[in-house]
Amino acid sequence: MSVSIDAATGRLSGPEVTESRRTISQLAGWFADDVARAALDPDTVVYRVESYMPLPEGQLGAVCIATTYLEAGAVGDEYYFTRGHFHANDDGPELCVCVSGRGALVLMTRDRDTWIEQMRPGSVHPVPPSTAHRSVNFGDETLVFVCYWQSEIGHDYATIERSGFGARLRKVKGEPVLVPVDR
Repeated sequence: MSVSIDAATGRLSGPEVTESRRTISQLAGWFADDVARAALDPDTVVYRVESYMPLPEGQLGAVCIATTYLEAGAVGDEYYFTRGHFHANDDGPELCVCVSGRGALVLMTRDRDTWIEQMRPGSVHPVPPSTAHRSVNFGDETLVFVCYWQSEIGHDYATIERSGFGARLRKVKGEPVLVPVDR
C-alpha cells in the first residue's frame, strides 16, 4: 500500500485513493434557488474529493484523509458549497487544513447555531464533535482543503439533506454574508 500527499497541492495519489464528484445535477434540492440551479449546465462539477480510508467507514482503528477541490461559482446569489454533514458517531472530531483558495467553513451545532471560519491558505480548522460542517468557496479560484478524521465516526449526510443548515453563505452587495434560514 503506497499513498502519498503532495503538501503543496493537497493531491492524494496511490492505488488506494478513490475519487468522487458532485455535479450541478447531483445537487438538486441542496441550493436555495433550485430554478437557478436547474438553468446551469447539469454536468458542471461543483466539487470533487480524493479519499484514502485505510479501514471501512464505521470500523475502529484508522485515521482517514480526503482532499476536496471546491470550484468557484454560484447558484443565484449562493456560493458553491459541499453538501456538509454531521458525524454518525457524535464523539468524533475532524481537522481541516486549507491548501489554497478562499472560502469559509460553515459550522452548525445540533441546536442549529451556525457560524463561519474563514478558510485561507495554511488555516487550520478543528471541527468539534456534534458539529455539522460544510465548506463554501467565495473566492475566484478553486478552494482546496485536506481533512482528517477517525474511521469509526462515519458520516451523516441525511440530517443535512432533510433540515439544511441554520444559515447560508450568500453574496450580498458583492460580499459573502451568512444569512439565517427561516424555519
